[in-house]
This record gives sequence, structure tokens and C-alpha cells, in this order.
Amino acid sequence: MRVTQEFHEDKAVVKMKSLTFEREFEFEYKDVGEISDAFYTNNSQMNFSFWLLFFTGVTLSVFCKFIYANPILLRIEQILYVCGLLLYFTGFKKSWWIYFSDKNGKALTYIKQTSQNRDLIPQAIDMVRKGSENLEEISAANPFPEQQPEFEHIAFNFSDLVKTTDRFYENELTGFQKNLFEESVYKVKYSGLSGKIYRGKSSDEIESWILTIVTLLVSIIGGFYFGFGIFLGMSISLNYLYTILVLYALVLISLSFRLVKRDVIGFYDQNGNIEYWTHINRNNKGKAEKIIEFVQSKILTEEKN
Repeated sequence: MRVTQEFHEDKAVVKMKSLTFEREFEFEYKDVGEISDAFYTNNSQMNFSFWLLFFTGVTLSVFCKFIYANPILLRIEQILYVCGLLLYFTGFKKSWWIYFSDKNGKALTYIKQTSQNRDLIPQAIDMVRKGSENLEEISAANPFPEQQPEFEHIAFNFSDLVKTTDRFYENELTGFQKNLFEESVYKVKYSGLSGKIYRGKSSDEIESWILTIVTLLVSIIGGFYFGFGIFLGMSISLNYLYTILVLYALVLISLSFRLVKRDVIGFYDQNGNIEYWTHINRNNKGKAEKIIEFVQSKILTEEKN
């Protein structure tokens, strides 16, 4: 996908084009209600390199005799394996993404900072600032206001290894999410909530990332051994095979954690959708009820006004 943004005096034109998709649209700066940013790893690069490592690891181990008999094929496999490693680990480098959203929070377009557009992004943001009234800006680099929050709630989501810090202020809550792959911020205004509370339970799908880690490790070790290790005089011991079996046994064991459910609370918006939700532990149930009471009191105050 190739995305091109043209920033004119009072509007932006966005052109999107790929092998299977093509679109062009525009929006006026006065329609922009929020400028936000986030730091993301290159997920598409990491996904591609993950499957490249898996492919080379499987083919080298299953078709090793055939590949060893064809030196050109072996060199191709070795090059693919090294490229997969480089692509995967360089994909952890986070890039700065800037999002322009409308008054309802819907993303209009986004820009990924590169060495080519580093100096142009501030100019684009400044043009949007001048053309939009009541523009709100939030940044993952400095997510929280300087004022003291009424409450702070910290939650861990084990399914994607995210730590979320929510701070509740007088008129809105601000949340900051961080893990190995992203740093992002969001805001929820109490005036946009209906006052209805969501209560439920959910489990963490930890087996997916455990399977990913195990498969990645097996692919890297197997690809290195069959691609380079044999020529270095290395031999696979039974302990290695047992280790693989133990790792995949852990994946099966992790399925049982789906049966462990944690309490969840949330707030509905005025359209009946869940605008905000978070996990609640036994230790902070009392604080959670105080947060609910506090938010509902702010909603009632807004309704009276």
C-alpha cells in the first residue's frame, strides 16, 4: 500500500494505492478534531520475517538431503534465513505515527515518520492547527496532564502483554498503553458516556503468543542447525528434541488458562457501544467501585447542565 497525502491551504487530499486497492479522498482541516500520535513496531515486517523463518526452518529440516545435494538451493535457504533474522529483529524498532481524527474520533488519515518526511510533518500539523477550531492534541511521548488525577488504575492484559495506566481527571480519563510493540494514548470524555456500566468476565488468550514464541524459537534453532550447524560439526542431542516437546507441551498447558476468567468493567457511550473497559483484580475492586461512582457523578452533572 502506497499512501500519499497532499496538504493544501484548507484541505488535505489522500491517495491510497496498492496492487488490489485504489482510493482517493479529501477532508477539510475544520473537520479535524484531534491530532494524536503513537509509537509502533513494524508489525508487517515482523509477520513476514516470522513466516520466512518458519518456511526456511521447515524446508531445511524436512528436505535437508535434497537441499544438501543442490548447493544453489542451500545458499538460497541460508540467505533467506539470515534475511529473516535481520528483518525480524530490526522490526522491533518503533516508528512515530501521527493520526488525524474527526470530531467523532474517526481516523481521517495517518502519517508514518521517515527520514524523508521528518521536516515536513511539523508543517502539516501546523496547517491543520490553523484550520481547525477546538483542536485537541494528545501524545504518547507526554500522555498525562500535569494536574493531579482523582484516581489511577493500572491493568495488565496478558493476552497481548500490554500494561495500561488509566488516570481519571475532572472531565475525562486518559489512558496510556505500552508493551514491546507499541506505545499509545487515548482519552475518554465523560460527556460522551451514557452512564450505563458494563460488568462481565473474560479470559486472557495467552496461548497465542506462547505458540508464536515457541514456533519462532524452534524455527530459529532448526534453521541454524540444518542451514549452518551441520557444516560446523554440530549434532542434535536428545535434549534438544525433548526441549522442543516440552515447549509445545507448554502451549497445550496454556490452553487451560482460557478457563481462568477475570472481572471486567466498562462504560457505554451514548450509542450503546462500550467506550472503555478494563480488567479488575480482587485487590482493587473497592477502587473500581469508587471510580464508577465518580464517573457516573460527572455524567449526571453534565446532564443537569
